[in-house]
Amino acid sequence: MDNNADNVLSFEDYDGLKQRMILRGVNFPRNYVRLEGAIYNRLGDMAVCAYLMITDGLGGGDGQFTSAKITNDIIAQFGNIGVTPEQVMKDAAENCARIFPACVYPDPMGQVKAARGDRSGEFLLDDVLEKVRKGEINVDKKTGKLIVSTTKHLNGASAVFYPGALEKIAGIVGGDYYIVFTSIHEAWIHPKESFPPRVLRDRLNETNVHFGMKNMLTEKVFLYDVRRKQLKAV
Repeated sequence: MDNNADNVLSFEDYDGLKQRMILRGVNFPRNYVRLEGAIYNRLGDMAVCAYLMITDGLGGGDGQFTSAKITNDIIAQFGNIGVTPEQVMKDAAENCARIFPACVYPDPMGQVKAARGDRSGEFLLDDVLEKVRKGEINVDKKTGKLIVSTTKHLNGASAVFYPGALEKIAGIVGGDYYIVFTSIHEAWIHPKESFPPRVLRDRLNETNVHFGMKNMLTEKVFLYDVRRKQLKAV
């Protein structure tokens, strides 16, 4: 559920605003009208947006996660300190990484177990990178895959846009990789050598059809190029 921030919350200072800033990924063609005046970065058919978290859905109230788009009108209130949309996106990414840490499931079954309360297969992104460096985890370039989400399993696809996350994932898989955003809540990582993009795209299309449009983030597969430090649709 999301609202307009100017109708939900008011803040006397920008520092207070930052404490509730998060990132959310949405499908742009299905939401472009609702995004009018909002602050976001466009990537293919996705929009990575700056939101304010109203409730986290983990206790109290009706148990729902609720958030509100951050608009240019909201930021204009802090114009005297020179806040730009670019700064908002940076602050939202940093704060989201703090309150919704990125996690990785080296074995996809780890996510299934985590949903049942067994989090033994769930690791923080930084911890997986360290385990790879120590040789404790090895991602096979032909068959390996990872799931990236957040520890609270909400808006987990946004975790790949946290500061340094794309580079850290590259360190885990050992080079270029494809990202398949199977929903707004998670991203599947495949080393570039594993599957051709058309195969991944077909699988993504099947996933989107099976689970419906409500949680669909994109119809495209993305490639992260380590040398260029560039993420693009393929």
